[in-house]
Amino acid sequence: MISNSKMKMSRSQTSQNRSTGFTLLELLVTITIVGILSTYGLMSTRRTIVQGEVDRYTQFVESGLFNLRARLTQYKRSCVLDLDTDLATNTWGEPGEILESQQADGSQSNSIRLRCCNDPVTFEKIQCTGDQLNGQPNYRFLKIEGTPESKQVQVSARQPKYEISTAGISTSGGTLTILIRSRFAAAEPRLRTRCVEISGGGNLFSGTWDEGTTSCNSS
Repeated sequence: MISNSKMKMSRSQTSQNRSTGFTLLELLVTITIVGILSTYGLMSTRRTIVQGEVDRYTQFVESGLFNLRARLTQYKRSCVLDLDTDLATNTWGEPGEILESQQADGSQSNSIRLRCCNDPVTFEKIQCTGDQLNGQPNYRFLKIEGTPESKQVQVSARQPKYEISTAGISTSGGTLTILIRSRFAAAEPRLRTRCVEISGGGNLFSGTWDEGTTSCNSS
């Protein structure tokens, strides 16, 4: 028979082990919780990085349109933007299919997306194809093309054509809306779609696209 003193000692050791350590079940629960929190943290961090790429490209588009409009006003020229030359309106595609002349392989698109360009010295009208625009960033939608961000986003235009007058406003009074989203947007619905708009009165604005109301709202 086991003496009372030995039984008391065994209980004392068990109690001491519980007070100074974890049971196997407690360790498994702790490891699981830490794993879940780590995964969530990594996903949240990744989402922040991806959204940042979209936001930076949105700034590039807004800045590019501002510079284009300012150039047209300076040289008293109007400009027709053909936004469905290579990509159907309201369809998502690569920046090289709508905004950028530089393609993914480094070549230049020869699609005529801008019908407005005039040489600032000779005022000779050009067609604004990729080859003719080479080395002339002021004639583009974006001042700098082929950025790392451009490889991570998709773009879409809500209107097939838009004309900016010499005063920097729309000749038809309509609004131009360009949408920008991450190429991972379909798999991550919490990523926001950004928008850049030029109103009929020439006001340039960027924000977050609301698909429910089809409107560009303040970020």
